[in-house]
Amino acid sequence: MALFESYERRVDKINAVLAEYGINSIEECRAICKENEDDMTPVAVRSSAAGEDSRKKAFAGLQDTFLNMVGEDHVAEAYSWDCASAYNLRSMTYRREAILSAITSAGYRLSDFDAVCGRGGLYRAIPSGTYAVNDRVMRDVEAAPYGEHPSNLGAYLAKQLGDTVGIPAFFVDPVCVDEMTEVAHYTGFAEFRRRCLFHALNHKSIGRKAAQQLGRTYEEVNLIVCHLGGGVSVGAHQHGRVVDVCNVKDEGAMGMDRGGGLPVNQLRMAEGDQQAAAAYEALVYQLAKDIGTMAAVLHFNVDAIVYTGGMAYEQSFCDDITAYVGRLAPVLRLPGEEEMRSLAEGALRVLRGQQEAGQY
Repeated sequence: MALFESYERRVDKINAVLAEYGINSIEECRAICKENEDDMTPVAVRSSAAGEDSRKKAFAGLQDTFLNMVGEDHVAEAYSWDCASAYNLRSMTYRREAILSAITSAGYRLSDFDAVCGRGGLYRAIPSGTYAVNDRVMRDVEAAPYGEHPSNLGAYLAKQLGDTVGIPAFFVDPVCVDEMTEVAHYTGFAEFRRRCLFHALNHKSIGRKAAQQLGRTYEEVNLIVCHLGGGVSVGAHQHGRVVDVCNVKDEGAMGMDRGGGLPVNQLRMAEGDQQAAAAYEALVYQLAKDIGTMAAVLHFNVDAIVYTGGMAYEQSFCDDITAYVGRLAPVLRLPGEEEMRSLAEGALRVLRGQQEAGQY
């Protein structure tokens, strides 16, 4: 299998960790080590702390560990190979065995199924739909030209599992779904284009569910869908297509670490934590502003604003957003995520002949 990680692709994350300790760059870190004559100390390069090495706790313990690395070049090389080992045969086998164990525990065999459907990840930009996992998908997962994310492995594992019993493998509405209009891709720099990255799987599922509640089809309505989970994304759904989104990586409202973090902030606010209160108000404000932006994209012809994701369980949080945008359109609150169900429904549409599987 190809090398999945590299030092170059991780340098920004390394710099972010150094910044937490007041160090501005790797070069500055290097100078500090040399100044303290600490640049030749043997170190261990590993993926996790000792308590995380149990197979029942985390697969991170299955990654390679490199001992007695001396000098920055050897440490950097060991770091690259340690990250790459997250995708080695041992770690991939662990993931596959975990899936097969879950199937067996539920009283099934892999051969009982008609298809395997995995979550898609950071692939090339594609329209919404259900896609067959082909060789090009497998190569892109191995090389990761569009970035690394655990969800990249969903389609890869689906293909491996499906091939063992001769059933098809699919992935559905990955985060790289791009249905944005051409004008929506423009930026102030001619050489840069806005990327479309959002929680497409849940957006599409909730869009269909919201349309059903309105007594219409997804292709007949204009919606603003707000995914309020660990990450947040706001999209303009126009007659079955997401024509613009707030890119979850580069723009739009800030998010929470996890959807469950919101009640903690509310408790802190109740105790008088002004910083938490300010962060909460900023999140509400930014989300409302994103909704207003998407309303303009739809020419303010909006059938409903839809809140979904883990944070949508908090009625007061949704009410605070609605206080800003409630006059734009009726509001629907559909909390939680339906991504597993969405994967199954996407595969079923192909198996039942309702649509053809896309070719990546």
